[in-house]
Amino acid sequence: MRVKADVHISPEEVTRIIETRYGLKVHSLTKVRAVYKAKTSHGVYGFKNAEELPDLPFIISCLNCIRKNGFRRMPSFLPSIEGDWLVDDHGETYFMEEWHDLTEVPPDSYPYWIKIAGTLAEFHEASRGIPHGDHNEREYLGRRHQYLRKMLEKLRNWRQSCRDHRQAALLDFALTRAKLAYHLIQDVPERVMPEHAVWCHGGLQHRNIMIDRKRQIWLIDFETLTYMERVADLAQFVQYHGYAYNWPPSAIWRFLSAYEKRASKPLDPDEWKMFFSYLLFPKRLGSRFQRYYGKRSPDQKDWEKCTNTVTKEFLKETFLQQIRPMLERRGF
Repeated sequence: MRVKADVHISPEEVTRIIETRYGLKVHSLTKVRAVYKAKTSHGVYGFKNAEELPDLPFIISCLNCIRKNGFRRMPSFLPSIEGDWLVDDHGETYFMEEWHDLTEVPPDSYPYWIKIAGTLAEFHEASRGIPHGDHNEREYLGRRHQYLRKMLEKLRNWRQSCRDHRQAALLDFALTRAKLAYHLIQDVPERVMPEHAVWCHGGLQHRNIMIDRKRQIWLIDFETLTYMERVADLAQFVQYHGYAYNWPPSAIWRFLSAYEKRASKPLDPDEWKMFFSYLLFPKRLGSRFQRYYGKRSPDQKDWEKCTNTVTKEFLKETFLQQIRPMLERRGF
């Protein structure tokens, strides 16, 4: 899910909206990345664009339930004077959330992996059983099998029509990974057990994981909140944070063990298979191929992104071979 939080209007316009729609006096504004940090008469808030978040009220309702269930290390949102979570102004939609005194986890995040694992387990436990609504676009539970079947069909079609040897090599690599990922979960029921389903953060890059003064881990930016298998978050974390260290098996295993210690139930054999399937064929890999081969007139930039992603995946091969025996000892 692509999310845009960019605020392009002037500081004067931001001040006007905050003071008229939220009833707060603005003392100062600072641009931080794509949003404004606003110091006001009633605290510090982030002023963000909600162009691609029309369902923000639904996200907030989920997060409020998670907070009631015991996980509180995440920002709260600020309603407008009228009680709305989203504010429209000249064709644009905005929202405000608390801005805490937090420090971003560095890209070299290994020293924090154990704490992050515990935090993620707490978040998942607090999000279990929260209603996700009918036909909600944020529900991806039980779609892994179907996704891989569709990707296999697309990759085979692209491969059959491919005449370039470089592209053929990339497609062969992706096909092999997709086949392995699907074969691994063929005997896993597509209907996911309720205890495996949680609200996943879905965007566990280092910029969305924060540390407070007490050295506790916070999670922010829930625009990518998704209802799916809990192992999807674990696989995404390993995928993103493991790359900086060339995916060290022992460190990653400690991360997974730390998660299990804080979770109410350890991962069962089907979950381990699903976890490994996500590592074998992450969604980003499929997206890169879709963006290049799915276009009538793909550009060089899409090709470069596709090749770069495959290069990173190829570097992961040794790790995948090393960690499999560890997973097999868990009934994998």
